[in-house]
Amino acid sequence: MKSKVKQILSVIMTICMLSTMIPLTAYGADVDFDDDATVTAEASEDTETDADIEVDEDTSTDDADVTVEEDEEEQIAESEEDEFTSDDAEEVFSDDESAVDVGDTLDGYNYSIVMVDCGRKYYSVDSLESIIDSASAAGMHYVMLGVGNDGLRFLLKDMSLEVNGTKYSSYAVTKAIHKGNEAYSNFDIDELTERDMEEIMTHAASEGVEIIPLINSPGHMDAILNAATTLTGANCAYSTSKRTIDVTNATATAFTQALLQKYINWFAEKGCTMFNMGADEYGNDLNGPHFSDLQSGSGEGYKAYITYLNTVAKMIKNAGMTPMAFNDGIYYNQKTEYGKINKNIVVCYWSAGWPGYDVASASWLSEQGFNMVNTHGDWYWIVGGNKVTESKASEFNVKSFQGGTVDNPAGAMFCIWSDYPRAETDAAVASEVAGVISNFGSTLPNTDVRKAHENVQVADETVPAITVNGTLENAGSTAVLALSDDTEVCWTTSNKNVIMLTENAGETAVSTHALTDSVIGNSVTAMVVGTGKATVTAETATGIQHTQEFTVNDGGNSEDTENNEIKLEVGKKTTRIQAGVNNAGNVDNTEYDSGIAKVTVAGTDEIEGKTDYSSTSVAIGTLAGSNTSWTKTDYFYQSGNNYYPVYAYKESRGWNYYYCGYSATDSSEDVTPIKSSRSSTTSVTVYKQSTTNPGIHDNHI
Repeated sequence: MKSKVKQILSVIMTICMLSTMIPLTAYGADVDFDDDATVTAEASEDTETDADIEVDEDTSTDDADVTVEEDEEEQIAESEEDEFTSDDAEEVFSDDESAVDVGDTLDGYNYSIVMVDCGRKYYSVDSLESIIDSASAAGMHYVMLGVGNDGLRFLLKDMSLEVNGTKYSSYAVTKAIHKGNEAYSNFDIDELTERDMEEIMTHAASEGVEIIPLINSPGHMDAILNAATTLTGANCAYSTSKRTIDVTNATATAFTQALLQKYINWFAEKGCTMFNMGADEYGNDLNGPHFSDLQSGSGEGYKAYITYLNTVAKMIKNAGMTPMAFNDGIYYNQKTEYGKINKNIVVCYWSAGWPGYDVASASWLSEQGFNMVNTHGDWYWIVGGNKVTESKASEFNVKSFQGGTVDNPAGAMFCIWSDYPRAETDAAVASEVAGVISNFGSTLPNTDVRKAHENVQVADETVPAITVNGTLENAGSTAVLALSDDTEVCWTTSNKNVIMLTENAGETAVSTHALTDSVIGNSVTAMVVGTGKATVTAETATGIQHTQEFTVNDGGNSEDTENNEIKLEVGKKTTRIQAGVNNAGNVDNTEYDSGIAKVTVAGTDEIEGKTDYSSTSVAIGTLAGSNTSWTKTDYFYQSGNNYYPVYAYKESRGWNYYYCGYSATDSSEDVTPIKSSRSSTTSVTVYKQSTTNPGIHDNHI
């Protein structure tokens, strides 16, 4: 093919010498490097040479199309000395050695990708669709959404997991991930929903773009690590890292892979053909990445890393997708003695390393058989950091990887990293990168449009509400409450002397971490125990509250004798509440057989009447004090209709960093972040509690 081009150029030169009457122009961008390539010259009159020249005999115009062809036998017979190399092509067609002929195809090149780090920073559907539009206009038909990078900002409706025989509820997993996201960087909205992603995918399909999910592990996974450690009770971290799991810890790897499997399945069902597992910068929050440490000694740590990598790659492959990963962990330091790495992994090569960080070269990885995507770190666009300019973007060379050359790249990727997530709004980012994406895309070979998500359906948009199956009007009456979208939530009541909540006997969801005066489940049983008003709140794991107010005029509880029939199953127990009187220990044993059932009456004095909360502003440094871990303060935080204890602490990073949050369970192990700041004087709105009118507690029978 290349020899043909050389002969074509030779023929063109011959034509020029034979006739000065032929104004001849050759455009490098119009040369198609396929085996059936032709070169067309414009001529003012018919001209012939001994070469195979076909002349358009239409004399109605002044121009003639001149086509040069070559017999295939001649092409094969040509010696290697006469082969037209890619270097020759650059000399002929371009003064700029970094230029790539626009419009050319490149054998083996399939992936032109725009990557958005929407794990560290929340990006709205509108902003992501705007970036998709820019990618499509630039001829880049893949958009990689880094939903899992430090944060995990895309939550599935069902997040329930089973790990090593232990079940974790969707609510518990979602809440732990959400808390991790807020601790990393708290936005008004922290995560995309399934419906959001479906909207993004249908829009991408309309633009000829396919979505590639990126969920990074075993590093860059702060939110997932928070969930793994919180829920399993095991220390899942590598050393003291806050974002990297210990790949030698079976609990850590099992939890992470179980979570990844849910996302792999979801994206595969939506038509995705590729999935990026990240796998870079292991333990990078501990003064730089630690692959060299994994390889120290007998290299058991690095062997475990390879096992982890291959396991996730197989999970992705089994779902019908192609696995991808960043390059730096792949055969770190070009050492192969620790095990074989799955060559189905497409390597996104971003860095050739730096002093002390000895990653394998791009050319060496290519020689090992990996498909390589040029993800050159010098062309990064960083939110709040260095940004490649539109001018430099137009100079990108798809074959020039950082630290070397790969002549047969599988693709190229332009990355938008959100290192400083609050430095700019997501809308501003989407607007600013449009021109850069356009120029970057103009340097790339042509690729086919993608229609992977044509069959994705967007769920109807509805606002969930509490449904009531039953009536709550009289003493002892019950009803089953649930959210209309069947989400697992935390149920609370504002007045347990009017409405008491218990686990629904028919509940099939896994319940975990039972909270004081609250129930976690897809549904809950509510029972009338007194007169008055009570508001039942269903709070999602991400803090969205749905409420229903009940008014009961006939509660039926008083100091008078009350007869209630209670039916029990063997091995079960039930509770009834009598408000307004303390009957602790007052049990009449004459009417029942204690060998069949046991009755206990517990009653304590309580503070009845009015509890007031008054708003005040307190400096975050005052809340934190000298505490270095979550510590309860004297203040409360309002969330919906409820007030929860405030916790705070400070962390030293060379400077002090302050955190405050609240706990719905009044536990330092279950704190939802409110605010964080480097300044100790940052103001936080909290509440002081005051209570009056002591009275009598209710009885639990």
